[in-house]
Amino acid sequence: FRKSQIYASFWTLAWLAVFIALVLTSMGLSGGNLIYVIDDPYIHLAVAENILRGGYGVNLTEFSAPSSSILYPFILAGTELAGLGPAGPLFVNAAATGASAWLLLDFYWRHAVPDGTPLSAVFPHLLAPLLIFSISAFALPMTGMEHPLHVLAAVAAVRGLVEVADGGPAPFWFAPVVIAAPMLRFEGTAMAVAIVAVLLILRRRRLAAVIGLGVTAGLAVWIIVMLRLGLPVMPSSVMVKSTLAGTFNPDAGVLDSVSTAVRILWAQFTASLLNRWGIVFALVICALAAAVQYREARTRADAVAQRAVAAVVAFSLAGHLVAGRYFWADRYEVYAVALLVAGGLHVFREDLKRVVTGRMLFVQIGMLGAMAVLAYPYLNAAALTPRAARNVYEQQFQMHRFATEFFSRPVAVNDLGRVSYRNDNYVLDLWGLGAEPVRQLDARGKFDAAAIESFATAAGVDFAMIYQVFFEGRVPKTWCLTAILTSEQVTAGAPDVYFYATNRAARVPMQAALARFAKVLPGRVKLRRMPCDGVAE
Repeated sequence: FRKSQIYASFWTLAWLAVFIALVLTSMGLSGGNLIYVIDDPYIHLAVAENILRGGYGVNLTEFSAPSSSILYPFILAGTELAGLGPAGPLFVNAAATGASAWLLLDFYWRHAVPDGTPLSAVFPHLLAPLLIFSISAFALPMTGMEHPLHVLAAVAAVRGLVEVADGGPAPFWFAPVVIAAPMLRFEGTAMAVAIVAVLLILRRRRLAAVIGLGVTAGLAVWIIVMLRLGLPVMPSSVMVKSTLAGTFNPDAGVLDSVSTAVRILWAQFTASLLNRWGIVFALVICALAAAVQYREARTRADAVAQRAVAAVVAFSLAGHLVAGRYFWADRYEVYAVALLVAGGLHVFREDLKRVVTGRMLFVQIGMLGAMAVLAYPYLNAAALTPRAARNVYEQQFQMHRFATEFFSRPVAVNDLGRVSYRNDNYVLDLWGLGAEPVRQLDARGKFDAAAIESFATAAGVDFAMIYQVFFEGRVPKTWCLTAILTSEQVTAGAPDVYFYATNRAARVPMQAALARFAKVLPGRVKLRRMPCDGVAE
């Protein structure tokens, strides 16, 4: 084994030990249950569950595309088939994060730390855990989402690109990783396009063609399948959450659509420059441009590799500046941070070597400080993880219990995931992720109380569990408020969930179910039962 592999393995095992402790702590606060820090992964699990049944969406009786990833529900279908159930995303994400940490650390010790550096050197080992935190290796897997796989694709792509740009053969995994990136997260398209362009410049035309055709074919298959199912080519989650996709109007003309897109992208770019991460990305793009323009590499091969990596990282970061999102469980921008860290380790490796070997105490302290600032949001997210998991346990998990164990009937919700996973009753999504007609009507500003009542009646919905604050003035007057579930708000959309009986026949049995439900709730959760006149009992 090389020294880099030994050090990378040591720090990866250290990460694993701390991560297991974090998971166990989260489970301890969640009644012994494995609970993710947000509700979204259960949407993927619900889709995966129905893929195995021959459907696609959260309800077996209709098609929908609520998943933000093309590949991830199919990966989770495999874990469902293997019997992992709700633990499937954790196993996938822990494996992906461990691989990302190892690849990044091995890359760090091979490229940025001189071979003769003694084991007693403190600075390299102080930087190692900050590199782990920079990819949110503790908090991100507990989101249960596809982001750890996207981070792995980003780190692996940089490593593979360095080998190719150095004139060597492409690793066997390089092309599949780059092809998979857009299928894991649509933001990966920018990286894939940049890599294809760089490979063409490097005259690696065959490899560029394989990747380009692979990405094109994958997206084309997705588009064809979605159209055959009568769904938009973009997932509903992207349409609802994306500023650009969410404002698409099929009735607008081409010029109006282009004008709207340009205006929105410009607004997104200027907003990014006011964001903490947007400022970091813009500064890194400038630093990469200055490095390849004004600094001489040791050899021509080094210069080529440096420019190739810098171009891919800069283009990917620019793509996120223009069309990316930030925050919300600190997950959207992690792949971009992983790209800039991995790319920076290569582009600035000679500078790092001088810092490691030289007597540059203040420079070392400054570098550690800069990395700490970069990693701080993810350190904070890791510290928040147990409470966030408990929040989902006390809210969405309890909603699932009521909808499956106490009042097993068709239900309307605006937080789709946990209620729909392992629930064979129809779940009407009033937010639009799992109900395309709802999303389309809401996008046109026509999803009012009458529309909500119409959808609920058509679906045979007997009760609703919603955030009242999201539907001010839009709750149908025929709905009867029966209870309010209150819990601590950490990552949930609101602290209070309002329970409604949506028709007269459901009122009495729902009240009886709520009486039984109230007796088994966790001690921190409060359930205020309400008669139809809105006065608490």
